[in-house]
Amino acid sequence: MQPIVKVFVSSTWLDLQPERLAVEKALQRMHQTKLNGMEYFGSRDETTCEVSLKEVDRSDVYVGIIGGRYGSGITKEEYQRASEKPLPRFIYFKDKKTIQAVSRDPEKEKQEKLATWREELRKDHALGTSPFTSPDDLAARVTADLSNWLLDRYGAQVYVDGVGSLPFDYAGRIENFLGEYLGTAKAPVPFGGREKDLKALDTWLDDPTAPPYFMMAAPAGRGKSALLVRWTRQVLARTNTALVFVPISIRFRTNLSGVTFAALAARFARLHADKIPDTPSTSVETWRGLVTDYLRRPLPNGERLVVVLDGLDEAADWEAGPDLFPLPPPDHVRVVVSARYRAGDEDARDWLRRLGWERPDLATSYNLDTLTKEGVARALESTGLPLAQLGTQVGIIAELYRLSEGDPLLIRLYVDDLRTRRELVGSLKPEDLRKFQPGLKGYFDR
Repeated sequence: MQPIVKVFVSSTWLDLQPERLAVEKALQRMHQTKLNGMEYFGSRDETTCEVSLKEVDRSDVYVGIIGGRYGSGITKEEYQRASEKPLPRFIYFKDKKTIQAVSRDPEKEKQEKLATWREELRKDHALGTSPFTSPDDLAARVTADLSNWLLDRYGAQVYVDGVGSLPFDYAGRIENFLGEYLGTAKAPVPFGGREKDLKALDTWLDDPTAPPYFMMAAPAGRGKSALLVRWTRQVLARTNTALVFVPISIRFRTNLSGVTFAALAARFARLHADKIPDTPSTSVETWRGLVTDYLRRPLPNGERLVVVLDGLDEAADWEAGPDLFPLPPPDHVRVVVSARYRAGDEDARDWLRRLGWERPDLATSYNLDTLTKEGVARALESTGLPLAQLGTQVGIIAELYRLSEGDPLLIRLYVDDLRTRRELVGSLKPEDLRKFQPGLKGYFDR
């Protein structure tokens, strides 16, 4: 069982109370985190600074929120203490356009100190350097970053717990799939600009009156898998929620019915503390029957169950249809599925018809759009130094947006290409990219 992680939230007080409250609520929703900040210090004999530094020492993670005030300098001292310990540090800057005059230091000296410190932080941190625009935006970023850190620290076992009991290495295939869409600490996969889509999934999940099924469809390369992998990491951080995620992938050989339904059954069985058949001869119909039975049973601890099946279009020896899951599912179950458009499809509603989910009270459909220019910048910022520096260069972003047409697959291809030529990143100019044609053809012709 994972331990509770104490998160020290550092900021000036008067100007950032809404942001601190949003982060506090986000941490309360996560399984493994607990807020440690000035809200809980109480009355003590020590000075405010002494108390803060002692609490930094007792914490596991540092979250710094930088607004328009330098204040007394305690926030900087807390950061320095966290660096000395050292703690994992996540830094978030408030968008300057959203900072009112009343939330800025009136003293010129403090303004200069804040400007200098902001530059120092930007040089030292690749993650969290793009400005947040609202308390909710900040909370979403903190949740995603901490969820990623927790999963990096404690491993991908939370996704495949139970799958290892099967007689074949299906767990390894799923872990490899996750690695493809998350990358590593040294080479993270670009991801960004999906705040609207993540919020749509969260809103659906949090709405008790929403339909139990969520269908996401888009053309190939649009970023469905990347989005769902990132979203499931946030779901894993929720309280009173259990997640079962199974990718249906040709590349990672999880698209056969014997793999998909065996992995589903194994995950469900682990949640119910059951044993499952562990012989290679277990039939697909047996696995499918177990899946249906488990879906109808409430979880022993009363948690809500979220099931995510990614890539229905890649199913090899089976066809996703009305018999995929119970119609309707029990009240404690929510299901997300994704698929590419097929020839002749207009939008996600075509997949609803194939699944027999046309009733509006049964399912909702969602069409995934391309990234905006701002989304391309966010994706670059997520890649770590030195590529993250390109996310602040307007001309480079404009050219990469033109070349990729907002397609996440193309963004990744260009990022992977730039990683192999890191020595060129610092000298890259917009005119270097203008000679290339947009789209996949332009990329491969180049």
